[in-house]
Amino acid sequence: MEYQSVINIDKQVHDDFVKQSPLCNLLQSSDWGKIKDNWQNFLFSVTSGGEVVASSLVLVKTIKMGYKVFYIPRGPIMDYTNQELVKFYFDELKKYAKDRKCVFIKFDPAVIYQQYQIGDVPQADPQAQQIINTLTNLGINHHGFSMKIKDTFQPRIVMGIYQEQDYQNNLPRRTLKSMRSATKKGVEVNRYGIEYLDEFSRLMELTEQRKGVSLRNKDYFLKLLTTYPDTGYLYLAKVDINKRINHLEEELEQLLIQYNDKDITNKAKKKLEPQITLVDEELDQLRQLASKYPEEEFISGGIMVGFGDQMELLYAGMNDDFKHFYPQYLTYTKQFDDSFNLGYSFCSMGGVEGSLDDGLSMYKKAYNPYVIEYIGEFDLVLNQPLYMAYKALMKLR
Repeated sequence: MEYQSVINIDKQVHDDFVKQSPLCNLLQSSDWGKIKDNWQNFLFSVTSGGEVVASSLVLVKTIKMGYKVFYIPRGPIMDYTNQELVKFYFDELKKYAKDRKCVFIKFDPAVIYQQYQIGDVPQADPQAQQIINTLTNLGINHHGFSMKIKDTFQPRIVMGIYQEQDYQNNLPRRTLKSMRSATKKGVEVNRYGIEYLDEFSRLMELTEQRKGVSLRNKDYFLKLLTTYPDTGYLYLAKVDINKRINHLEEELEQLLIQYNDKDITNKAKKKLEPQITLVDEELDQLRQLASKYPEEEFISGGIMVGFGDQMELLYAGMNDDFKHFYPQYLTYTKQFDDSFNLGYSFCSMGGVEGSLDDGLSMYKKAYNPYVIEYIGEFDLVLNQPLYMAYKALMKLR
């Protein structure tokens, strides 16, 4: 079969090819280059008989003295079982990269090594190992099965929900209890326009402060939603504390009327006492919160972006003062439900540590997701001395 490499194929042609692939990923959409605007980018494709058979968004970072690093996030997109095609793609990209002083090409395709739900016994896909062998036989370095997020450009392990798994009917009891509690406390989740980005950015700042990490700012979130205007969505959860206080005061009043009824039995009184105590304690907590938040308040939120049949839940933030309102449980389920109603077949909840016992993993487990392990990162080295120097420099940072 005759192949031909093409530089900067029409963006729509590239996107259509990526969308129909089982390896479809948002990070391989042509517009992702606009998001990563601190890198240069180009499209590198392979055609056969006038049809696209491989394509990739390649990000380019200039390091020192004009030397460059190429990075293909969650790509390239092609049939990795076609060894002839794989070899042609990398041979051609290598020629192009060498002419542009590229030190190495990094890539991390969305090829699944294994996927399972918590409690299942993981079983590696034999074809995934064959693909790894195909790549390493071309002299490409495989970084192995990294377990820590910090060790890779993109997380090797993610969690996500498939539309077909009917997640709502398989949620753990604890999750359902938290969702009911959030609803009872008056938490409401809706989709909002970009005019509410200030609210979301404030929640992300609070999340940064709480976790001691640096995430993204309003400009970045605005760029996401304007770059993907038709498939980018902002969600916010809000609560009116005073409304909840009024409801509880009425409930307490009714409980006290029953408790003070002259005809009530001692048994009935004892049954009412813990209810009265619980309502009284919640009222005390809410009145303290109301002094700080006298108006309706946005307390959690999330941004998600869709591409092809995949939805990526990219960012989530929360005001920890409202953690006992459990707003994130309703926010996530609203995002899942809307995604599936819009026709997406998979919702990625983002990366997790390989141990699956960190805080983020423990929370995401609340939705009975699939754990998806990709085959990992690869480096195609074009300049060995500079590659080793680059790796040494990265270790020092």
